[in-house]
Amino acid sequence: MQLAENFGTDFEERKKELIDEGLWTGNKMTIKFAYGNTHSMVENPKSSKSNPNTKNKHRWVMFVALNTDKDQTAKFIKSVTYHLHPTFKPSVIKVEEAPFLLSRVGWGYFDVEMDIEFKSWTGLKK
Repeated sequence: MQLAENFGTDFEERKKELIDEGLWTGNKMTIKFAYGNTHSMVENPKSSKSNPNTKNKHRWVMFVALNTDKDQTAKFIKSVTYHLHPTFKPSVIKVEEAPFLLSRVGWGYFDVEMDIEFKSWTGLKK
């Protein structure tokens, strides 16, 4: 079992906790990641390069985390690639350090897609 080998004592302690709680599922493990963004308004915003008639008044930070623990997140995820609105240059940004934060300012709202690349030992694909 690769998890047991990679996490040693931490794995065995958590396994015992899950067994005691009746949540142990054998060779499978449920891992919950949180992803999203925070938002704040920019004081004294500057004009947008992509649209000079608007101001970059929104500051946001994207994130991906496991149990809000940077070290645990880094054990499972190798990188996160964010796909921003095409007016951002560059609009595709790869972040390779947990908790995979990306901060930008802009003038509007848009959806952000992301690709998560897991560490090879997990056997999980993008």
